[in-house]
Formats: sequence, C-alpha cells, structure tokens
Amino acid sequence: MTGAEPKTQDIAYTPGPWKYDEHSLRGGMYVSSQSCAVDVALVHGGTPGGALINERVANARLIAAAPELLEALEALMPENWSPENYLENRAFNIGRARAVIQKARGQ
Repeated sequence: MTGAEPKTQDIAYTPGPWKYDEHSLRGGMYVSSQSCAVDVALVHGGTPGGALINERVANARLIAAAPELLEALEALMPENWSPENYLENRAFNIGRARAVIQKARGQ
C-alpha cells in the first residue's frame, strides 16, 4: 500500500462507487451502492417540476460522490505523507481530485 489507497478494513460505510437515480419514483431520489445494490440515502425536497428538483439532483449527486471524494482527499494526504511522496504523485492526485469534484458538480 502506498498510502494513496483507502484502507478497506477501516471503512465503516457502504462501499462505493455510489450512484443516484434521477428518475426515481419511490418518493425521493435514491443514492445506492453500485457494488452491493444497497440504498445509502434518500434525498427529498422540491416538488415535481418545481425549481427545488434541481437542488435535489445536486444534493443526490454530491452524496453519490462522497466515497470518491474521500478517496481523492486521502490520496492527497496519505498517512505516510512527506514532501517527497507528495511531489511524486501530486499531478496524478490533483487530477483525480479535480475529476471527482467535477463529477460531484455534474460537469
């Protein structure tokens, strides 16, 4: 382990990646795990066709990105952090962080 990978034995949340269902008809927008088919969150808010639907989608998208956001942050600040290994992996880790931020923003 280089310090950039998450410590799976320490994970106490439902494993990612997570996805959200924009077309959910079950009373809200569900966020679920792609790896074990478990719902992890139900996002409410807004009314069908209302302006708050966009906010519901944005919240669900952000929640769904949570495991990847955590992994990207852990990669930027591994437990064995030192100036040498930070510079060695910096470009890759910054690119990874930017990609997951864009995903969370729906870009």
